[in-house]
Amino acid sequence: MMFFKLAYFDIKNSFNLEWKKLLVVPIGFLTVCFPFYLRYAKIGAGGFGDFWLYMFGGIKEYTYDDAFKFPVIWTVVLLYLFYITLYYPYNDLLGYGQNVLIRSGSRFNWWLSKCLWNAFAVVTFFTLGAALVALFCVFTGGPLSTEISPLMYTEVFEMAADIVYPSYTVGTLIGMPLLTAVAISQLQMLLSLWLRPIFSFGVTAAILILSAYYLKPFMVGNYAMPIRSVEVIPNGVSPQNGVIILSAIIIACIVIGGIAFKYYDIINKEN
Repeated sequence: MMFFKLAYFDIKNSFNLEWKKLLVVPIGFLTVCFPFYLRYAKIGAGGFGDFWLYMFGGIKEYTYDDAFKFPVIWTVVLLYLFYITLYYPYNDLLGYGQNVLIRSGSRFNWWLSKCLWNAFAVVTFFTLGAALVALFCVFTGGPLSTEISPLMYTEVFEMAADIVYPSYTVGTLIGMPLLTAVAISQLQMLLSLWLRPIFSFGVTAAILILSAYYLKPFMVGNYAMPIRSVEVIPNGVSPQNGVIILSAIIIACIVIGGIAFKYYDIINKEN
């Protein structure tokens, strides 16, 4: 019962403190949707799947024969999400959260509550983003299906035109970016136990950049790029393996963080 009270407190308290950051989310998503619609709707790309892939597709595999094109939209969207989840656990620990921690009588429950809050924040971000994209499609007359226009691959991502690319499953298009974001956000929160939030945020940014540069299964950011899935390219990352790896990261963050927090020196953290 105490755990659920902690979780409810975190969700309610974080919203009261961080609601201004959420206001940027609709502005950001619509800022991406409008230029995309004006530029690509005329070639037949304007459905929900097209908009979503434009934001979360990432970039095609980088080879040394081509110039590296930084995935600006993909990186900015994800980094802003990780910025939203960055400071609340840290600030709560140094503030009123100490009183809540003492009253709860369980450091592990306190940490588990933060992990649940973290995952809830990521899911909320994706849910809000999906709702905004769907509304935009309704107003512009685009289909609400996850079907991808073939021109998305050739025109937007500059992939080979002589290949017939398959349609995505919902799990690959939406589920994998969501699960990847949860895993990286949990890792960022875990690192904040030992590093200041700004430095753990730097590690998060490095993970995304390196993942864009290298198509490797252990570069977990690749699982958040649907166009790098094995469903699309032969040497892509496997969503099935990704679920195992990402789930292992989440579980490890919960367990390691829970154990470490039992012996955590809160007083020195304040200095």
